Amino acid sequence: LWPRSLRHSPVRAVALTNADIDHAAGLLILREGGAPAIYCTARVEEALTEGLRVLPALAAYGRVVVRRVVTGEAQAVFDRDGEPTGVTVRAFAVTSKPPPYMVGRPAVEGELDTVGYVISAGDASVAYVPGVRVLDEALRRELAAVRCVFIDGTFLTDDELVAMGASAKTSKEMGHAPLRGDDGLVAFLDGVQGPRKVLVHINNSNPIHEEGAEARAWLAEHGVEMAHDGLTVDV
Repeated sequence: LWPRSLRHSPVRAVALTNADIDHAAGLLILREGGAPAIYCTARVEEALTEGLRVLPALAAYGRVVVRRVVTGEAQAVFDRDGEPTGVTVRAFAVTSKPPPYMVGRPAVEGELDTVGYVISAGDASVAYVPGVRVLDEALRRELAAVRCVFIDGTFLTDDELVAMGASAKTSKEMGHAPLRGDDGLVAFLDGVQGPRKVLVHINNSNPIHEEGAEARAWLAEHGVEMAHDGLTVDV
């Protein structure tokens, strides 16, 4: 990902799962030299245009290319200038929540605040789902069909932030299935056979960050890993 010339970025396209600030603010850093092509749903484009106003801000620095994704449709990913990247994405619906700044805004039926992606290049395929609250059979089928799953590991328990006095909201109220519990993510992943399972989007309150923590050993017993800088995946 190292620049090869002045104001160059090798990031050719960005596929957004939702419009949360921590998912979309990085686009502002990529503004110099022109933003990469942006792939997102109609609802996310609306949020970034009318709510967070990231897209109008980017437009002040150069051309902004937004390409809509529709769930269930695989589409080749092209850069801003229309050159192929060799990558294909297919969005699928997941249940989470709208970003706080979009709560109360009317949504058109069928438009989604959050999606997951199956990302493919040749025979390699991964699923990326950094935010999901409802763990259902449709999600299980999507995960079982790929070689590696990168999935929401935000909170260990549903009352994690409440118990710390850091928030009045539970994990599920914030749009994330907790890792622990009979209906938690790890129990759900136990029923997904085949892919490598890697947690992403891990909150700094989550004790799985701690070396030697019981929770870290518990994850390993279930064959679940934590993403980290420098992680490589053979798919």
